[in-house]
This record gives sequence, C-alpha cells and structure tokens, in this order.
Amino acid sequence: MVPVILLLAVSQLSGTAATQVDVEEVEKLGRYANVSCGEALVACTDSDSCYRAYYNYVYACTGVLTGEVTDHCPTSCQSALQSLLQNEEGRVLESCNCTGPDEQRCTQLRQKVEICRPTLYEGSNASRVVGCTEATQICSQSEACVQAKDNYLVSCSQLFNGLECSQTCMDSINHFYSQEEVELLQNCVCDGPERPICVAIKNNMERLCHGNSGGREGGNSNSENQSGPTSTAPTSLHSTARTRFLSLGFLLTLVSHRTIVG
Repeated sequence: MVPVILLLAVSQLSGTAATQVDVEEVEKLGRYANVSCGEALVACTDSDSCYRAYYNYVYACTGVLTGEVTDHCPTSCQSALQSLLQNEEGRVLESCNCTGPDEQRCTQLRQKVEICRPTLYEGSNASRVVGCTEATQICSQSEACVQAKDNYLVSCSQLFNGLECSQTCMDSINHFYSQEEVELLQNCVCDGPERPICVAIKNNMERLCHGNSGGREGGNSNSENQSGPTSTAPTSLHSTARTRFLSLGFLLTLVSHRTIVG
C-alpha cells in the first residue's frame, strides 16, 4: 500500500471529526491497515512530535495536495514526508484506510501524493533527505550536540547578520560536525515556516565562509548560482568539511528567531 501521509490533511481540510484511538492498540494491527485515516490523524495530533511533523508536512506539501504541483515532488515535501514516517504515529498514517464520508477526498489526496512515493524509501538513512526541523530535534536529544550548537550560536553571530565568517566561527562549525548525531543530517533542507530565514543564513554561509561572491565580507548572497572556494575561505575548511559545510541547513533553524541585518 502506498504511503498515505497525504491523508492526514483530509480531516483538517474537510472539517470531519475523528474518533479517539488508542495508539498501543493500533500497533497490534497488521501494518495498521484497518485503521481509518481519521483515527490515525487524531493519534498523530495527540503526539507533540507527530503533530509538528504533520504541520511541516501540510506546509511543505501544499502544492502537491492542492494539485498545483503535479510533475515532481518538491525536496521540502520529500523531507516532510520522511520526517513524518519517523514517528510511530506517522507510520500509522502511512497505511490507514480511506473510509467514511470523506473517502473520495481521501482517495484523491492519496493519488496526488503518489508522485512522492519513489523518493520515500530510496537509499540508506545516511543519504535520505532530512528536514531542518527534524534535524534540530535530533540534535536537541544529545547533550554534546546541544553544547556544540550553543558554541556555534555564540561564535557565528556575525555570520547570521551577514557580516563575516571568522575562523572561530568556522572552527565551531567543524566541531559541530564531529558529533555523531550530525552524520545522518548532511542533506538537511530548509523546511517549515522558518524556511525563508533558514535560506538567508545558508546564503550567508555560502558567501562568507565558503568564499563565494566577494569572500568573507561584502558581495551579494545569490549563492545558488555559484560554486568553488576562493582563497578567502577560512583555512580550516578542508575539502571534506567543505562538502559537509554546504549542507549545514539544519544548523540554520537553530537561529531562526534571530534578526537578520541586511
């Protein structure tokens, strides 16, 4: 059965009331095939982690769910779907049944999200696309990762404001990547409501730390059209670290509430 995470939007979009379900009882059902999507949605929204993942899913996959995007599955939507599947309650939603008065709408949403199916289970955990929101949550579960993150926030304040990427900042970034929890988060993409700020800081990183478009100070931040390091990049940014550095999107969400000075 195809992933039915798109069905999560059914009750929310249609306003249909769902019945409370015992998640432990749901687990006993084979692949949750006998659980209605309304029940599965209630179980998800009762869990903080699943609810956050669901919210990000609705936000990131709006174009797919509304039918505005039909020729590809956006990376942010892929990430949100995968994050949702990491939750126990989210996996119930993967195989829930379209039943009840909203069966037709549920089925239509399932067909729309089918475009994302090929990307959901490809590759290993190390290569799967991870949303920055999920990656931040994973980091918060490790004391060492949190300490490295806090050091990053202090050391890179000028980077967040678009001014410079100091050697101290670069060292803190490299130290962050020494954390075990970070290894599976290399392909994190900006997602959720904080995506614009996340992208802005990512552009600052590309421009100031990686050395594109004017080195460590000045220049524009149109980093997506630029490639290759320059001699102005910090000396500790070796080739392997540079590859990782370009995927530091998940770190950006850690400072999503900071003010970005032009």
